[in-house]
Amino acid sequence: MGDAGSIPLGFLAAALGVWGWQQHVWALWFPLLVFSPFIIDATVTLLKRTLRGVKITEAHREHYYQRIIQMGAGHRNVALMEYGLMGAVGLSAVLLREQAFPCLALFLWVGIFAGIMLYVDKRWKHFERART
Repeated sequence: MGDAGSIPLGFLAAALGVWGWQQHVWALWFPLLVFSPFIIDATVTLLKRTLRGVKITEAHREHYYQRIIQMGAGHRNVALMEYGLMGAVGLSAVLLREQAFPCLALFLWVGIFAGIMLYVDKRWKHFERART
């Protein structure tokens, strides 16, 4: 999709999330949890690039899903993994939507995301060493 598609789509998702919160359709945490796989991947990737002093405006292939593809999982398999992750996060958000603030579920998802990212980072280091 690239920036030309993902930026307007992300803006639309954020606008609808805020609109639903303002209209009392859902709590503010709801759209944040639903879109957390994208939010966390983009935020962590941006922070890591910033800490390394890399220009954040330059094109790159450092997002977690891109690294998994580069390590050989393939686009189809990564898309299926992402669909599964998004489905699980979305389902948990829908099941918990009546709660004011589901702390346990949010901490659980943070732990799951951290585990996935640490695993991919570890595999990426091995992959990079093998390439050089």
